[in-house]
Amino acid sequence: MVFFSGVGVCGGAIISKKHILTAAHCIRTNSGERKDPAIVYAGMADLYDTANRKQLKVASSIAHPQYQFPKNDIAILELEAEIQYNLYMRPICLPHGEKPSYDTTCIAMGWGISVNGVNAVTNVLQNVDIKVLDPDVCIHGYLNSQSKSSRDLGAILQTRPAMLCAGDLKNEKDSCTGDSGSPLACQRCDSCGWFVAGVVSFGPTPCAIKGVPGVYTDVVGYEDWIYATTGVTKETRGC
Repeated sequence: MVFFSGVGVCGGAIISKKHILTAAHCIRTNSGERKDPAIVYAGMADLYDTANRKQLKVASSIAHPQYQFPKNDIAILELEAEIQYNLYMRPICLPHGEKPSYDTTCIAMGWGISVNGVNAVTNVLQNVDIKVLDPDVCIHGYLNSQSKSSRDLGAILQTRPAMLCAGDLKNEKDSCTGDSGSPLACQRCDSCGWFVAGVVSFGPTPCAIKGVPGVYTDVVGYEDWIYATTGVTKETRGC
């Protein structure tokens, strides 16, 4: 799904009939000011696909209570009415304690820009295969960046917050501006079923810089908060 708010375009993942998982920085400024979604769409892989597109009204937006970018960059959108699941709108499973191991190939997706220098979101939902990396790769990459803001982020990564480091160091693949809040989907070890392992949080500027992977909120570290906030459980979800 995709929505537009005071901070631009963001993505999200359906985790129940009434809840969307996204990034806190999509609905709050760094100072904590609310930027509630104005429009939320689901059910399409093309922004102009009006046949399958469904507009959803948001009842409330809930950022993690300890959000301070980039830490705890996770949020829930609670919908006014339940989503009617169909071929185009389905939920993705939560991790249920599973965390992808290093070198696991996962899929990042979103509506963000696909070419550096072209400041416009894509019309078609994009996805890219990337690998989960050792956090030290991200720490080293950001601390040695030419950008002060990136070096500051690297210092925060050194504190080992609940984040995933993921990218493609050889082919310089990455999520980018406009992908924030979108899921990083991985497959379970036992069943190959898909689950949302990460939420797009931040990356280098410009995107896909060699040696500086993207950083994702590590969803497994927030499952208790998600359950308490939404009432969603493994039993009620059936996955």
